[in-house]
Amino acid sequence: MVFLNSKAQVSLEFMIAVLIIILFFIYGVTLFNDKTQFNVVASNKWLAQETAFKISRGINNAYLLDENAFISDNIIWNNVGQSLTFGVRTVQATYRRSYSDASLSTSNFVSNVSDWNGTIIFRKINGTVVIGYS
Repeated sequence: MVFLNSKAQVSLEFMIAVLIIILFFIYGVTLFNDKTQFNVVASNKWLAQETAFKISRGINNAYLLDENAFISDNIIWNNVGQSLTFGVRTVQATYRRSYSDASLSTSNFVSNVSDWNGTIIFRKINGTVVIGYS
């Protein structure tokens, strides 16, 4: 076997090309991470908004119905980082750092619900909307 007596050497142009490729890769990963974070925040906001609107719609519709009428809805809102708060005429849903609220037609309601998972019944009894389980 014959070995050539030559030295391997990385040229300056090759190092610059590799550096540019690595910089484009880092830029692409950064953009992907930013878009992923945006999608997670938007998804959390939409979940909070959907739940606040479901509860608001249930209370408002029950308030407009006749006495002893009821509306049922399936609501799943009892995971880590999720909370519900009732104001005077609002329902506020918070999920992690995302927040949404929905307005209510009445402040005359009573919530007997501690676990917002499953079928929730909205009843109108003596002019008061009572929120409870099925």
